[in-house]
Amino acid sequence: MSRLFNYVLQFLWLTVMCTIPQVTFAELKLEILLPQKTFERTNEIRFEYRIESSEDLVVAYSTSSRCPTALNPLMKVETISLKAGTPFSREFQFGVDAGTVDAQECEALIAIHEPIKKTLSKPFRLLPRHLFRVKLLACRDNSCVEPATVFYLNEKVFLAIESNAPEERIAVQLVYPDGKEESVKLPLPFVPKDQGPYTLKASVSGDPTSRQQLFVTRFSVLANRVTVADKFVAGSEQDGSFSGYRLGIVVLGVFAILGATWRSLRRRGGV
Repeated sequence: MSRLFNYVLQFLWLTVMCTIPQVTFAELKLEILLPQKTFERTNEIRFEYRIESSEDLVVAYSTSSRCPTALNPLMKVETISLKAGTPFSREFQFGVDAGTVDAQECEALIAIHEPIKKTLSKPFRLLPRHLFRVKLLACRDNSCVEPATVFYLNEKVFLAIESNAPEERIAVQLVYPDGKEESVKLPLPFVPKDQGPYTLKASVSGDPTSRQQLFVTRFSVLANRVTVADKFVAGSEQDGSFSGYRLGIVVLGVFAILGATWRSLRRRGGV
């Protein structure tokens, strides 16, 4: 009877031991190696991860990335056998449409599920593939059919903008020849009073996690409109030698005409 009782106790002991989770004193080391801190204008998130154990051990783990508004990958749990002191490494890849999401802060993750619980995360930034597009224009008419880079004093200049960015995110400054900057709203017609180079700048801001974009266009304002006739007259007035040469030709022509007339009259008189 006592022997049977001992068998029952041993059976119960083995049953209990089999149902108790495995306890390990192995030390697990996790590592995430990000190739860069910012994934910009890309369709893929990639990073390398490593798992190392101080003992031979079978572990269940998962890797993932997590972003606030981008589509996150489904978690997949994998089981591997680790050799003591030998790192296990693999690369994580996940496709993301960076052209449809806002800039945001994300995390690369690795988690051990069995035989112990342990996690590691590393932050990275995701930026859209296509940021805002801005085109600044300086034109001679309000429809901007004729963009130009040279204007004249007291000639009306029409400043305009073409952009896919929200209006509230755009700040525009007009820089005058003396370096003075003025915030302006486009479209803007104005008449320049000073000659020299002008600069039109537009900065577009995203959300707090994205970089600011800067767009620039330049145009010049001249004192007077210069024509070919103006250049000819101005050159004639400034070049005295040219005027004397022209006068000499006229005098010689007059004398030639008079000489020809005199010879003609002599021939007729001789006849």
